[in-house]
Amino acid sequence: MKKFIEDSILIQKYSPTLGGVFLFSELATLFAESHKTATYRRIAHLESAGTLHRFIKGIYVTQQFDAQVLSQKICPESYVSFGNILAEHLIIGILPRNQIDAFKLGRSKTYVGPSWTVRHLGSVDHLLFGYETIRGIRKATPEKALLDTLYFHQHGIQFPFDVYNDVNWGYINQEKFLLYLQQYKNPKFVEFAKGMMCAAT
Repeated sequence: MKKFIEDSILIQKYSPTLGGVFLFSELATLFAESHKTATYRRIAHLESAGTLHRFIKGIYVTQQFDAQVLSQKICPESYVSFGNILAEHLIIGILPRNQIDAFKLGRSKTYVGPSWTVRHLGSVDHLLFGYETIRGIRKATPEKALLDTLYFHQHGIQFPFDVYNDVNWGYINQEKFLLYLQQYKNPKFVEFAKGMMCAAT
């Protein structure tokens, strides 16, 4: 019982710093526990109390957690993009509900947890650009988030907003948009993206 109380205090103390997202290794360090079995047992007690919830293997979240931190910890090489970034910059008025979309290299993968879905959409390495790190989180610029959205839309990915009617192009830096577009090798996509910009401006 004493360890459970101490562990609960530790979670409460470090949750703001870690965005409410804990790797198994971080919990083992917090608990100063060298044995995996003992660490799992202490985590299980916190889960039973509702203090922690297992999102996927090796990653636990608190009741209130930062989904962008979660996405980054699942795949540190990814960056948050698509509707999440467009909504942050008021380019769309619809915030994707309980879903984080991020760009990664390789195959796409979706992680479904108790209250959130993390969707990592995968592509080729020459398209991994146009992001910045803000408070430890990789985030696409608005222009790259829009290009990512249009690119994956053309590949059949659905988004919770209308790419043709819901995008406010007034908040997009067209010069940067066209500069980024030079990195895309598919002429059909380049024509599509330019056409979208011209039709909206």
